[in-house]
Amino acid sequence: MTSTLDNFNPFDANKEIEKVVLINESQKEIWLSCVIGGEQASLAYNESISLTLTGELSIDKLKKSFYDIVQRHEALRSTISNNGEYFIIYKSLDFEFELVDLTHLSEDYQEIAMKAFFKMQMHTPIDLQEGPLFRVFVHKISETEHRFNLIIHHIICDGWSKGVILENLSKLYNSYKNGLLPNLPNAVQISDYAIQQNQFLQSEEFKQIEKFWVDLYKENMPLVDLPADFDRGTARTYKAARIDHSLSGTLVSKLKETGSKAGCSLANTMLSLFEVYLSQYTKQTDIVIGLPAAGQLATANYELVGHCVNVLPIKSKVDNSQSFLNYLSKSKSHFLDAFDHQLFSFGQLLKKLNFKRVHGRIPLVPIVLNIDTELNNGVAFEGLTHCLTSTPRAYETFEIFLNLTSDKDTLILEWTYNTQLFKEATINKMSAEFETMLQVFVENPNIIIGESKTNIATNEGIAASIGNTVASNQTFLNLFKTSSVNYAKKTAVSFQKATISYKEIDQQSDSLAVFLIVQGVKKGDVVAIATERSIKMLIGLIAILKAGAVYLPLDPEYPSDRIEFMLEDSGSKTLLLSKKYQNAYRTTVKTLVIEDIWPLLTKRTLPTINVIGCDL
Repeated sequence: MTSTLDNFNPFDANKEIEKVVLINESQKEIWLSCVIGGEQASLAYNESISLTLTGELSIDKLKKSFYDIVQRHEALRSTISNNGEYFIIYKSLDFEFELVDLTHLSEDYQEIAMKAFFKMQMHTPIDLQEGPLFRVFVHKISETEHRFNLIIHHIICDGWSKGVILENLSKLYNSYKNGLLPNLPNAVQISDYAIQQNQFLQSEEFKQIEKFWVDLYKENMPLVDLPADFDRGTARTYKAARIDHSLSGTLVSKLKETGSKAGCSLANTMLSLFEVYLSQYTKQTDIVIGLPAAGQLATANYELVGHCVNVLPIKSKVDNSQSFLNYLSKSKSHFLDAFDHQLFSFGQLLKKLNFKRVHGRIPLVPIVLNIDTELNNGVAFEGLTHCLTSTPRAYETFEIFLNLTSDKDTLILEWTYNTQLFKEATINKMSAEFETMLQVFVENPNIIIGESKTNIATNEGIAASIGNTVASNQTFLNLFKTSSVNYAKKTAVSFQKATISYKEIDQQSDSLAVFLIVQGVKKGDVVAIATERSIKMLIGLIAILKAGAVYLPLDPEYPSDRIEFMLEDSGSKTLLLSKKYQNAYRTTVKTLVIEDIWPLLTKRTLPTINVIGCDL
């Protein structure tokens, strides 16, 4: 509801306040998280929308369209009061619409510049009191390619709101391009929603919803206990990374078809199968997964921009004696019941439950599954093609946040995970195992869960997907050399947008091996390598072996003191690392920077000699 603040002092005398509005419960939970968790917690709510627009773009019309969107939606013209109770909404808001010209850079350096840009944005907090609560940029890649990037705080923008902003942007742009007046549906304002929610809290319907959730958890409040790679400690941590895993269009089509036999949507099917997977992975039968639900849809406020999400703690009990299909049929009722009672925030539930908090742990929902497959619906720019992508967050509130998004017919699993709890290899393993289980489900949905080959305890699902293997007495280098001859021009590795053939890997690893030998690497030496996953990392590992040395892989995400200990304890003679980590470690080990070496390899200025090869 609207209100006034006693003795309120505006942040900027030049800003004219239009109204002051109570924030809703979900927004208040975000504010409290930011206050308690500090800067890292706030950074966990930096959201990003990135549109690549290809064709003849009018920057002026795009800029005008976005300015109109800010004027159209109160949430985008707001800041938060210093006590976290109110939205302060201004009649207008000054902000920068930055155009960054990258046309003078080569394609490789453009990508480097964009990665650096997104990294900086994900590490730069948004001031909730000063505002604006978003940043907007357009990067010019060429005369016919531009990238529109919006970084916005989650307290004023949820997944539904992103879709509204994008659809508004395209419709306004199309109108201005054709010289027409915009024709958009009436916007619902965050102040309207605040009034609705305040009235709803006094209703009998709210009391029934509250009773539903409290009764569900008053007897049993399970916690999904994921085995962590690192000590959890006593304080909450937020540092995160993301791994994307694509499911083929064929598999997605089969999932839809097979799930429909149990009367389940794709969202319901994926949730139920994820419950089964987590049950097998944790060896727990009682599973709780957080599922975000858009308040705009539940209240028919379709043109509302704001944070209106409630995280629903979906509770299930996995019975290993059931078939997958039977489990889906039964779990569907829990799914539908939760959505029938979705107008109740996670914070409201925790206040009603009597439970012992565990330091450093997220109560009830350490794992969240989000369905975000319709963000691109209704978005179309005349004369332009567009591609929508999301930027990985540098920090995350939950232990694992699995976001399902679509790209044409495929389904992309975006695994955002806490790097202070889990290794990248662990999340890759979980993603591969989950896909294996999905394959087993579509091939035989009537198989008993406990008897299926997806049982993670025995890893039979993964083993079955590999097939029969034959032992070989040859070394890895001999086997690779044979492949580089037999399949010289075939693609050996595809990673992100880069590909490389067997022959190119062989040549570049030869050159790097020579470089290492020239730098003093001898047979049997330990050569440490600290870099992100990439094709260059693979070439580095092979080159170290070719030089006769032993490689020691170091995860750059480890604490620096742990890296320094491992370097000393292993007796490493050389450290091969990315430039970004050049000054990260205090060590006397000889350091070689990959970015400085690589131009020499691609220009082939190094001599060719017979490399030693490691026979360990």
